Amino acid sequence: MRWILASVMLFGSCLDKPDCISQAGNTLQIAFKKIVNNSPQADTVVFYYISAAGADSLFYRQQPVDLADTLRGTPATVALNPFADSTEFIFHFPFEEKILRVRYRRNFRFINENCFSEVSITNLQVAFTDFDSVHVVQPALFKNLTVNIEVFR
Repeated sequence: MRWILASVMLFGSCLDKPDCISQAGNTLQIAFKKIVNNSPQADTVVFYYISAAGADSLFYRQQPVDLADTLRGTPATVALNPFADSTEFIFHFPFEEKILRVRYRRNFRFINENCFSEVSITNLQVAFTDFDSVHVVQPALFKNLTVNIEVFR
């Protein structure tokens, strides 16, 4: 959670100044898919929550924790750690847990003396997963939130 707050402070402080506009983002979009009639379709996914290993961050957590949440064909949005070259996510499903570890290149750029530097994320790759099939479809992260990874279950 600390690294999420730090990244919001890092990026959010200069975004309101016209000469400090950045398109960089650290938000990863993960779309769950299934194959229907030889064509990929959006999948409905039921899980308890998604956690980031080594952090106290929980994504999509319901209260109480034992209530399942559902993504009905919409991507999961999770934050990458901008202070590391990889982030591991644990998906807590009702009857199992799955891991998705991604690695990436962090590019640091000084915008100008009135703004903070920015960190852009590129070269996104799957380092490890125990999902059936995972594909990187957009290896760079942008503020406009495009799907970066497709997970076929």
